Amino acid sequence: MVDAEGQAFAEGEHPGGSTSTLVVRTGAARDLRPVTNELFFHVLADLGHGVRVPEPLTHYRVHEASMTDRRTPGVFADYMAEVCDNVAARLDQLRTNPPSWARSAQLTDLATTYRNRATRHRDDARCKRDQAAPDTAQEGRLK
Repeated sequence: MVDAEGQAFAEGEHPGGSTSTLVVRTGAARDLRPVTNELFFHVLADLGHGVRVPEPLTHYRVHEASMTDRRTPGVFADYMAEVCDNVAARLDQLRTNPPSWARSAQLTDLATTYRNRATRHRDDARCKRDQAAPDTAQEGRLK
């Protein structure tokens, strides 16, 4: 990720990868709609129906008006928790009439995996807010 001036500010890749690091079949991806984030398409790779590209083909430019806040402690992790919950809910819906690329049991297991990821993201968000709290309190005393 790069900031508004093009300078890197986040090491590593997006928590779920990014759209430029995943190749999936369009038909399979359509089965997952509606989607709120590219993380939905990682379900296909999780089940062996996608290819992860090791080098990103693009970089995300993040600025003040970006859809997801990656600078305020905990906000992005909360957002990712919500996305993981949404993925799990969609997998639950698909389980009753599975698409050709998955079995019901696989969808059940993967929904559990994404719910667990959501829990970890919420825990991470809480930790980040807690770590930032002393800094915020200190800034308030300095004013």
